[in-house]
Amino acid sequence: MLFCISLSENERVVPKKEMLWCVPKSHKKFLSQFYVLCHGLFVTGLNSYMNDGYIKAYFKQWGNVISCKVTIEKLHSCQLLSFSICLTATVKFSAEYEADLANWSGPHIIGGLEVEIRQFVCPKVSGKPMRQKILTPSG
Repeated sequence: MLFCISLSENERVVPKKEMLWCVPKSHKKFLSQFYVLCHGLFVTGLNSYMNDGYIKAYFKQWGNVISCKVTIEKLHSCQLLSFSICLTATVKFSAEYEADLANWSGPHIIGGLEVEIRQFVCPKVSGKPMRQKILTPSG
C-alpha cells in the first residue's frame, strides 16, 4: 500500500518520515514509475556492540554505501517484567544491482552472529516533502 498525501488530482507529497517497502522485483519497476527509488538492505539480529561505521565497512565490499543507520529497539516482555535490546540497521546503496549483490552474497556473519537480511526500496527523501506529479494516461 502506498501512503501519500493528496494535494490535488495531479500532485502528491512524499512525507518526511521514511517508508521502507520490501516488495518483489516486479513491483519495484512499477514503483519506479512514480518515485525516484533508493535501494537497500534491512539487517536484523545484530550484535549489541555494532555501530554505523562497522556495518558500513562490512557492506561496502558490494558497492557504494550512501547511508547506514543502526537503531536500538527495546522489546518489552510482560510476563518477565523485563526487556531485551534488539539492534537493526538500514543500509542504502547507490544502485539497485549493488543491493542485489549484497543480498545474494549471504549468509552474512557480522560481529560473530549470522544476521537476517531483507531487501527494500524507499522513495528518495530530501529534507522537505517532495512534490511529485502523478502519471496519468491523459498526460
